[in-house]
Amino acid sequence: MNKIIYRKFLSIFFFVIIVILFFYSFLSRIWVAEDAYITFRHIQNYLNGYGLTFNINDRIEGFTHPLWVILLILISKLGVGLHFGSLLLGCIFTTIGMGLLFYFIIYRQFQWEYLYKAILIIPFFFIIHDGFRIFWTSGLEFSLTFFLIVLFLILNANKDLVNPIYNSIIFALLYLTRPELGIYYAYYGIIYIIITFNKERTLQSLLRIVLQYSIPFIIIAGGYHLFRWYYYHDLFPTTFYAKSSEILWKEGLLYLWHTLYYSPLFLPTLLVIILMFFVTTYKNYFFLRDAGAILLHILYVISIGGDFMAYRFLLPDLIFLYVYFYIIINELVLNRLKYSNIYIIFNFILFIISIIYLFQFKYHTPVEKYLIVDEYRAYLNKDLNWKDRWFYIKHKWYERGKIFKKLQQCLEYKPFIITNSWLDAKCAPLDDYGLGYFGYAAGSYVIIIDQLGITDKQVALTGKTIWKRVGHLKSITTEEVIKRKILFCNLHHKEYDLIMMTNFFPVINFDKEFLFRLGSQYNQKIPALKRLYNKIKQSNKENDTKLLHYLNLIENVYGISILKLPDKIPESYKKYDSCWNLKMEDVYTYQHIKNYYKNPF
Repeated sequence: MNKIIYRKFLSIFFFVIIVILFFYSFLSRIWVAEDAYITFRHIQNYLNGYGLTFNINDRIEGFTHPLWVILLILISKLGVGLHFGSLLLGCIFTTIGMGLLFYFIIYRQFQWEYLYKAILIIPFFFIIHDGFRIFWTSGLEFSLTFFLIVLFLILNANKDLVNPIYNSIIFALLYLTRPELGIYYAYYGIIYIIITFNKERTLQSLLRIVLQYSIPFIIIAGGYHLFRWYYYHDLFPTTFYAKSSEILWKEGLLYLWHTLYYSPLFLPTLLVIILMFFVTTYKNYFFLRDAGAILLHILYVISIGGDFMAYRFLLPDLIFLYVYFYIIINELVLNRLKYSNIYIIFNFILFIISIIYLFQFKYHTPVEKYLIVDEYRAYLNKDLNWKDRWFYIKHKWYERGKIFKKLQQCLEYKPFIITNSWLDAKCAPLDDYGLGYFGYAAGSYVIIIDQLGITDKQVALTGKTIWKRVGHLKSITTEEVIKRKILFCNLHHKEYDLIMMTNFFPVINFDKEFLFRLGSQYNQKIPALKRLYNKIKQSNKENDTKLLHYLNLIENVYGISILKLPDKIPESYKKYDSCWNLKMEDVYTYQHIKNYYKNPF
């Protein structure tokens, strides 16, 4: 009797401890990523009646996780804010996914009173891994990805593929959560065909499996593609075109190395798997089968150069590997151990290591290395306490967005078009305006031409290719900025930029309705600009010639002559003077602005 009580106590103790540590590990990293706010702006526009698009003047799909978007729309319809709602969904799917893994580890293998025999290695790996902790509660789709992959593994890990319909549905949902995971669907489709042909060798059986496996996917994933074609007039999201078409093996291998190197204990874990598989007589067909899916996906990720966000693209593969590590360890080692004290000691060691990682080593990942960024540390504002992070975002880009919203409302001008470009066309501060935080705060009427083409198909297709980091390979030129009728930008000419300078960068939009809204500033700027225009017409300097080219382009775009612009505004426009008192207080503190103008503003 004492042994039974002792075992039950240990079972409950280890289970409770690992659950507490697991929830602390990801709840302590609560934050909402900048990319999540790009999605929020799409939903914001949809809820305001402007369509599911980033800019209300151009129907563009600037997200890659439509299933996550649908869930966010549904939860927002219930009156839950997008910031809190995304975190709430993240916690729900993470909890359900982890619950399924506990079922897989414990209930399927052991009775509850022998829970101490279950080495809790899978939750342990998640607890000490920055990537999992960051993306479960980032406002992004990873928690949903995690849940769907775990669901697939519960149905299929270490056993035959017997549910083509269920698996097809899971893969369709995964595809609508992370499109590159469609590779899993294609891979397992081939496996289904091979298995069916080897077992039954009849055309009828093969046709049955193909139909069972393909129809659910076609209905779900194909149905969304039909919607995408009807709604966006395209088969792919804009981000597809914004990515480089080049094969980026070097960058991809660096991304793989970065992921493995900064995944605690991963390399020793992989080594144990390899040794046990090849050194012992253990030959697991199921592990080889699923390893093929992992390798195929990893090769794809390497070929596109990985990503600029640390871990994000390879986390699905780590879930597969950690689950199979547990299966292999359990079959080769744990089931052969006779002494319960071994299990107790092993779980106690995992507990101690978890505590050390959680409270002694807060971060394993560098903020930036190989142009790969730990966005949690890059974006998180430490002034926000844990409770506030559930409901608020505090970032300079968000604050700038609110100022631009006030400016647009004050000027009563549409379309109010700006750009976050600072790579080629210098239209924003050195660290730009961002896209997500800024765009959401700026509201629907501030239209943002993204320099990277992530939310702008024209830039994605025709933008100048530059090199910054993977996924950030396009840039908009100054000529394109002028043609798109953007309000503010530098023209790389000191005199022009000084004359047309406002608190929001120099004005390059020459629509009279906007120029008149400069208020009293107009009466000084335009006469001075005319004098500069006459001056550069007589000059042979390269910089002056370039400015003349830009000004001639402006005249063509707006159908005006700069020299024929009125010298003064109508009196009724002086009411807009106060609008220009708004300013972004940190804009002119950047060193590149000081060096460029050599003049304090």
